[in-house]
Amino acid sequence: MSVLNPLDYNAPRVAGVHDFEFYAPTTWAEAFSLLSMEGAQVIAGGTDLVPLLRCHAVQPQVLVDLHRLPDLSYVTHDDGPVKIGAMTTHAELASSPLCV
Repeated sequence: MSVLNPLDYNAPRVAGVHDFEFYAPTTWAEAFSLLSMEGAQVIAGGTDLVPLLRCHAVQPQVLVDLHRLPDLSYVTHDDGPVKIGAMTTHAELASSPLCV
């Protein structure tokens, strides 16, 4: 299991956002362990969560970034509909031969 380290607390902050611990697990076991912590919240792309953080609509104690988890970024087609992984970027989607 890889070491889980929060970001450096001396790093620049987003104005108006309260302090929280930030983790980017590399295994599903780490992710589930972190998400079981009190006040944990998932962050993927941030388009939903960051505005909520800025207006204090949510105040998580722990943020768990899903970007480093395996098997969440894909575009496949197996004799059925095209399947798109939760962490697939727009660029990956646009460059996929299945979506051209």
